[in-house]
Amino acid sequence: MNPPKLIEEGLRGAAYLERITDLLVRARAEDPEGGPWDAADLQWWSRSRRYDDSENLRFWSEPNAPSNICALFPTVGTTIECNCLWTPSAREVALSWVVPGVLSKLQAKAQRERLSIDVDAMEGDTEWRQVLEHRGFKRVTGGSAQGLLRISGAADPSWVDAGLRVCDDTQRAPNQPHALAKRCGPGIHESLQRCSMYRPDLDLSVQTVDGEVVAYCICWADFRNRFAMLEPMRTESSGQRRGLATALIAEQARRLRQLGIEEIKVNYATDNPAAARLYERSKFVL
Repeated sequence: MNPPKLIEEGLRGAAYLERITDLLVRARAEDPEGGPWDAADLQWWSRSRRYDDSENLRFWSEPNAPSNICALFPTVGTTIECNCLWTPSAREVALSWVVPGVLSKLQAKAQRERLSIDVDAMEGDTEWRQVLEHRGFKRVTGGSAQGLLRISGAADPSWVDAGLRVCDDTQRAPNQPHALAKRCGPGIHESLQRCSMYRPDLDLSVQTVDGEVVAYCICWADFRNRFAMLEPMRTESSGQRRGLATALIAEQARRLRQLGIEEIKVNYATDNPAAARLYERSKFVL
């Protein structure tokens, strides 16, 4: 196979967000079961300043065609966090002609600057894992698992905890901080507004009558694929063991059903058994 003619670009900011969203929505359309990450994951990650450097956010495309391969490799602390993403139809080109050069570049940088490299690979993607092992990468324990919920099988919303209410971000007063401001900083509202898949009516929180946020979750809707991503999902210590997360997921499913969404996906850490129990109770298939 002759080397394909590819155009490489480095993007940042709004251009990066638009390109990565388009690539991953098309990837999900080609293979509904494929790949560990979705456009919603990358839109949520974009709130971090680490996704502002175009030297670390690279895209490849054939002439006069949309981008179908990208590699994101920001350095976080002493680790290069690398994600190589492609549409299923571009898999062979990615593994044969793009990824080897990316990995060589990163390994040289890691050796020069005494950094480690962390690359994501799905358990069942034997070919990708073999590429990494051939390059000297070692498998480590931990990582993330996935759960999928068919909206038609979701639990009905229920609420039994007096003194609490479910709010969405459309109900927030102009002078009231966003529900995630305490953990993500005062600029989180502006960061979310830059994301095309963000909807304030799917930005839910559980609050006390005094406005204290005790649980929250956001769903990101991909209408092309009738699919939504749940990220983030958290119950603060003051609200745990009260069924708040289960109630929020059920309410999200109710709203998503009205929007025509058919499935909700969630990623969670494999070393978090409490999360696994929550998603099982909410009828996710893990």
